[in-house]
Amino acid sequence: MVFVTDVVIQNVGKSFKEVVAVDSVSIDVKQGELYGILGQTGAGKTTLLRMIAGLDKPDRGVILIGGVPREKIRVGSGDVQIVFQDFALWPHMTVSQNLSFPLKQRKLSGKEIMDRVGEVSSKIGLPTHLHSRTPSQLSDGQRQMVAIGRALVVNPKVLLLDEPFSHLDPITKLKIRDELIRMQHSDRLTIIMVTHQLSDAMALADRIAVMLDGRILQVSTPDDLNREQSDPYVSAYIRSYSLLPKRKA
Repeated sequence: MVFVTDVVIQNVGKSFKEVVAVDSVSIDVKQGELYGILGQTGAGKTTLLRMIAGLDKPDRGVILIGGVPREKIRVGSGDVQIVFQDFALWPHMTVSQNLSFPLKQRKLSGKEIMDRVGEVSSKIGLPTHLHSRTPSQLSDGQRQMVAIGRALVVNPKVLLLDEPFSHLDPITKLKIRDELIRMQHSDRLTIIMVTHQLSDAMALADRIAVMLDGRILQVSTPDDLNREQSDPYVSAYIRSYSLLPKRKA
């Protein structure tokens, strides 16, 4: 597949008082690519994702989405959607209302909303009997599914995922993984996923950027990253997963 550049980050930096969260990061993510940003807690992954989403402004550097400066794209538009690690669901709304809210904002008809909510719920395996519940009546895994569904319901062009599988059971995780890959290929959906789980990045990403202390240390395909590491920290990260005890069949 020939990609067209979709998200470009040029020399972007962000500090919070004396703490440098993102330090001169430059990456490019192609249209239809699933790009993984891998690193431990505090690496700067979520801050970078929030800047791409338009929720935080960089102190320096440029972020372009489809060639358009990030600041010229309305935050929360259907083009760019983010799924937060803490879900960010409306607590007073039911599951159905949470899923349909962005569609009502776009003034879709009642039938279009019902059809789209039903379609997305089916794809991610969200049971319809949960639709009448509020987030407080759901498990963390169910809330994660609703958050992912709410982002997908508007057919975004760029999907930003912050630790998207951390609360999911293995079966649901695989189902949503498969659906994201299907959408990536069939709809040319661009996905940027931040995670500390090497297994998720290796299983899903076309390319992986390894991040530490606000900087990108290496960008490689999963196969290349597994074969060769250009930095001692990256080598230690890969080795730490290979040393984990394997589950018996």
